[in-house]
Amino acid sequence: MGRDELLKSIVSGQKRGLTDSLVYPFLFLLSLLYSALIRIRNFLYDIRLLPAGRASVPVVSVGNITVGGTGKTPLVAYLVEQALERGFRPGVIARGYKGAFHDGVWLNDEGLLLKEKFPEVIVVQSPDRIAAARKAVDRMGADFIILDDAFQHRRIERDVDLLTVDGRAPFGNGRVLPAGILREPVSGVRRAGAVVLSRCTGLSEDRLREIGDRLGRLAGGAPVFSTVHSPERLRSLSDGSHRPVNSLEGQNLFLFSGIAGPETFRRTVQSLGGHVCGERVFSDHHHYVESDLKRVINDADRTGADGILTTEKDAVKLRGFERSREILVLEIAICFRGGEMEFNRLIFGAGK
Repeated sequence: MGRDELLKSIVSGQKRGLTDSLVYPFLFLLSLLYSALIRIRNFLYDIRLLPAGRASVPVVSVGNITVGGTGKTPLVAYLVEQALERGFRPGVIARGYKGAFHDGVWLNDEGLLLKEKFPEVIVVQSPDRIAAARKAVDRMGADFIILDDAFQHRRIERDVDLLTVDGRAPFGNGRVLPAGILREPVSGVRRAGAVVLSRCTGLSEDRLREIGDRLGRLAGGAPVFSTVHSPERLRSLSDGSHRPVNSLEGQNLFLFSGIAGPETFRRTVQSLGGHVCGERVFSDHHHYVESDLKRVINDADRTGADGILTTEKDAVKLRGFERSREILVLEIAICFRGGEMEFNRLIFGAGK
């Protein structure tokens, strides 16, 4: 097991006998220090010694309490779609981690994906998210703000704070960084106005009820909604044509991605009946160059793959590249396992 795999197994809670690890005691001490600093920071916000600005329009925040992917982007896309249907002009504000300039606008892969799905949406990404929100409202006409990845970013007040939690592994080993996957202590869940459990496919009703009850208690009785990430369709990167996801069944597929949870992508493809004969995993938010795509195609040819498949986040960064084989994109949507009307009343009944 390599260094990265070892650390991941430790902080995710997968490794047995953690106390025997030479690495873990050092990480644990750092975790205690980091946890104390986060608790102090949150306390200062709670008693308003650290100020938070207020936007002049409704604000909904989407975030998580762990590192890695918990399904924030599909939820943000869902909120954008619902806001547009209700006549809002939504603006999505994010830090823009690992972004780049595209036609003079700084966007990362999540921002690019949102602009591709919803050309009319306002997306402003900047480390100064207060300035970004003001720009979206005052200069660009946004009348509904969605803060992306902002549960810990408390400088902007919000009407509803949505916390996304991976239903399969809510808190890892229960430790704060760097000894675990938590960005802050579990007690931070109490700030959530609602909890959205993601990736609940395959979880029994009893398990969902158990997780939901625990999260509801931690969140002071806030509602807990269960969702699944549903594969919608396949899209050809060459001509934009679509085909059903069941066309993957029985196919030998080569996957490539640069996302936080490539294993989730792999499991989704396998659940659709596809056989993963090879895979190339890039770092999260990877900036592709043409040679990357050539290596992917060469690897796919070498494994005898029937097709090459990637994610929506990766696909938006592959425009204009030469390719000798068709690349398919798996499009995903979030679906509620009940309570969708209640969820939308909570969100769009706030502030307007």
